[in-house]
Amino acid sequence: MKSQRPWTMLRWLSAGGAVLAISAGVSAAFFPLTTDRVDVELGASLFQKRCAACHSISAGGSAGLGPTLHGIATAAATRVEGQDAEEYIVRSIIDPAGFRAPGAHGEMPQNIAASMSSADVISLAAFLMSQAGEPRYRRLLELSELPKPKQQPAFVAFQLASVEHGRDLYFNKLKCAFCHPLDASGSRLLAPSLVQAGLHQRQFLDESIRRPSATISPSYRTCQVLHDGLVVTGRRLPAGPGQVRLMSSDSQGIRVVEFNEVELETVDGDARVAVLPQSEMPALTDVNAEEISALLDFLATLR
Repeated sequence: MKSQRPWTMLRWLSAGGAVLAISAGVSAAFFPLTTDRVDVELGASLFQKRCAACHSISAGGSAGLGPTLHGIATAAATRVEGQDAEEYIVRSIIDPAGFRAPGAHGEMPQNIAASMSSADVISLAAFLMSQAGEPRYRRLLELSELPKPKQQPAFVAFQLASVEHGRDLYFNKLKCAFCHPLDASGSRLLAPSLVQAGLHQRQFLDESIRRPSATISPSYRTCQVLHDGLVVTGRRLPAGPGQVRLMSSDSQGIRVVEFNEVELETVDGDARVAVLPQSEMPALTDVNAEEISALLDFLATLR
């Protein structure tokens, strides 16, 4: 059996190389060359770690400090002209100040994505998109090339004594933990969770402490009803048609009460549910500037 001539073999390899080159070019055209990958499970984990303290995604869930994200995959496509849903969501993660959803209150931490890789960002976006169907993975990979958020300084120095003083104020003198517990679940039944308070700007936290009624998230507005001569005040929770459900707290603890709306007496003109203009959080009038600074130092460590 004769062996193939060298020039024949080279010609075959050359032809094969051309086919491989063409294949690679076609793949690059349809699937951008990138080291990033879209991982919906990673996105779900990132949502729980970075977003769930303020945002709900369940169908019947109420908004937290931030608006509910149930249905965001559909709504996102209508928010900014010329942007599809994937781009709107990715840009909102990278630059939260660039967009504000209709009716949104409060402040989303500007550096929420500073420590996230581009793969983290598009995976989080994929998880949100997956709530309304199958994410468009190719489109998300294209968006992985968007400019990344600026990194925050690696270290911020605090005096340990001040942080410890702030922690003592939080749990003892000021009793912040009663409404803002810092346990693993990050309960937000009575008030927004502060388990990631350190991601917010210090000025925003300072203003929220000194003037708690200046900006109130719609989900945490205090409502009041009158039933059989008894006034009940608390946070309004989602309820069925014709029902009013309030969560209130007193010396006996936290309780949830529910009423038929038609059985409630009017308390504000013709309204059966009055929305009070002030927050249930009391203004800190009995603390000095040093104590507020210490409390802010402690909150800055919560991330």
